[in-house]
Amino acid sequence: MTHAESWILSYLVNALWQVPLLCAVGWLAARALRPLSITAEHRAWVTVLALQTLLPALSTIPVEWLRTVLSRTVLLWFARPVQPAPGGNVFVVLGPGAAVSGFHLPAPLLTITAGAYAAITGYFLAHFVMRCMRLASIRRHSTKLALSPSQQECFARSQHDFEVENISLCTTEALRVPVTLGLTRSLILLPASLVPALSDADFRTVIEHELAHIRRRDFARNLIYELLSLPISYHPMLHLTRERITETREMICDQLAAEHAGPIEYGRSLLRLASLLVKGPPVRGLHAIGIFDSNTLERRLMRLKQNRTTTQGALRFALITACALLTLATCAWA
Repeated sequence: MTHAESWILSYLVNALWQVPLLCAVGWLAARALRPLSITAEHRAWVTVLALQTLLPALSTIPVEWLRTVLSRTVLLWFARPVQPAPGGNVFVVLGPGAAVSGFHLPAPLLTITAGAYAAITGYFLAHFVMRCMRLASIRRHSTKLALSPSQQECFARSQHDFEVENISLCTTEALRVPVTLGLTRSLILLPASLVPALSDADFRTVIEHELAHIRRRDFARNLIYELLSLPISYHPMLHLTRERITETREMICDQLAAEHAGPIEYGRSLLRLASLLVKGPPVRGLHAIGIFDSNTLERRLMRLKQNRTTTQGALRFALITACALLTLATCAWA
């Protein structure tokens, strides 16, 4: 077995049990940070995603190497070189040897397992590239949306409120939900079937929610999360982490959009939009960011109705510190 196969198998075995462990720790941390803000909860889940990918790789580093590096660093910064004690004695005791036996898998099976994992990861990478190509095709075939005077005024005012500019607004037949895409030049795509049914209030809700995504650069972040999670895309627990990231991200954008329209009116508009889109589920599998990426509409509406309370500094510091220590302890143990 080659060194590459050994590393792949070590990463695979570590990820199998570390990903669920980190997911459980992330759930506890997110629950503890929920009283602070939805942003803190979102960051907790993003941290979990990063650790789920990186920790299995860090665990493949030999412990002896880590100990050597740490000990040399500590001696270099905090201690003097230790002189050997004079007059040391060494005793060697000979006795009957004992053979150490362990469970060993056949080498061909290990090679096949490593190859299968590499093939699965390659499949998810190819799927990622195909989705990028599909988005590029949708963007090329989109049509610029003709706005009414009231919609033009709303669009310009919303861009000013969110401090973004040069945003394109187009329509397409390929999507059923509004989405945002683009790295250097952002584009908001509206379904052609939805545009005629939008009132001015609902149009404002859609635009401001998508502008909140653009302001946060969620499209670029989502691409990074996709690439980061490619090595563990096979793991079922990864999808739970991604769902929590999507859910909390949508809640953050809801809060940003509701600051202008008001939480009550914004929530009513979300319900009206959901009723217009009830005939088909949201399009998943794209890297684009849309207003209905998350399926937890009920929690989003309940979050809008909650009164925001400012957590005291001492309690805030204690919660963040406790979650950070829990995460570091879990990573060190793993």
